[in-house]
Amino acid sequence: MFMKVSIGLEEAMGAIQAMLDEVRSNPDRYWQHGGLAVVDDRGKLIAFAKMDSSHQIPGDVAIRKAWTAAICCQDNDRADAMLKKGGALLEEFCAGGTSIPGGVAIFDLGQEGGDLGPGHARPPFRRTCMGAIGVGGVGLPPEDYAVALVGLRHIQQRLWPGQEDAR
Repeated sequence: MFMKVSIGLEEAMGAIQAMLDEVRSNPDRYWQHGGLAVVDDRGKLIAFAKMDSSHQIPGDVAIRKAWTAAICCQDNDRADAMLKKGGALLEEFCAGGTSIPGGVAIFDLGQEGGDLGPGHARPPFRRTCMGAIGVGGVGLPPEDYAVALVGLRHIQQRLWPGQEDAR
């Protein structure tokens, strides 16, 4: 029998709230018109928020970033770097995907043989991807990525207290 662990609505909404709190509490660091998305392991939307002053594009980009990270089972910028080494582009390999940083994969830290810390992480393709988080339009790509990590940490603390992956 195959058993699958997945992100639930409660965890997804908690991550969205944690990211909104981060952005709102740092108006000098983040733009106040972004989009935030949490998807399952197949890239299907679980939770989404678009800040009041946001246009459509940041929300769409957040969903694309999350979808890309879930489908590739790794952060979207890492998937892009890996494919470039082989002479391919992420957008060609994964139609509809995006290489813009801000898509973060959520791995099951409770699985047997999970991450052992920096330098000892299991390869992404050997870990169970439970979903992903995408952030668009809260700043330049490094800021989008930083906010996505806030959502990731929220989920990790809720599901696996005291554990954290090596990102």
